[in-house]
Amino acid sequence: MTMLASPPPLGAASILVPTTWRCPRRALLGPDALIGFSAGTPAEARDAEWAGADYLGTGAAYGTSSKADAGTPIGVDGLERVIHVTRLPVVAIGGIAPGRAAPCIAAGAAGVAVITAVTLAADVEDAARPMRRGGGGARRAARARSRACPQRR
Repeated sequence: MTMLASPPPLGAASILVPTTWRCPRRALLGPDALIGFSAGTPAEARDAEWAGADYLGTGAAYGTSSKADAGTPIGVDGLERVIHVTRLPVVAIGGIAPGRAAPCIAAGAAGVAVITAVTLAADVEDAARPMRRGGGGARRAARARSRACPQRR
């Protein structure tokens, strides 16, 4: 098993999580490290939470050209299924662009990760602004929804 010297998000296929011990990276990186795990299914989310992840990167929410092996998009419905089985913060990733961030936040995502929609824009700040503004009302709706969902307590 390869040990990493930095705490990047760990993909489902890039980490072996034996059932006899939890998060070997925690021992290597220390208690203050933030350890992310990629989870595209509810089962992967539960495994990551059990293994000691601090947050989940979940997707690809939409189709993306940023990562060739991103797999079939799970959509907002798939994102919501992952969110409802874990207490970890979930960050939606994959194909996030203006108009796509707010539905992810409304589904309960703690945030979104954006690459192409911002990096390929002529003005990065202008490209990011509508996605940031669009999350306010969606975030309030997500909080109300999480209070009603017993799995998230």
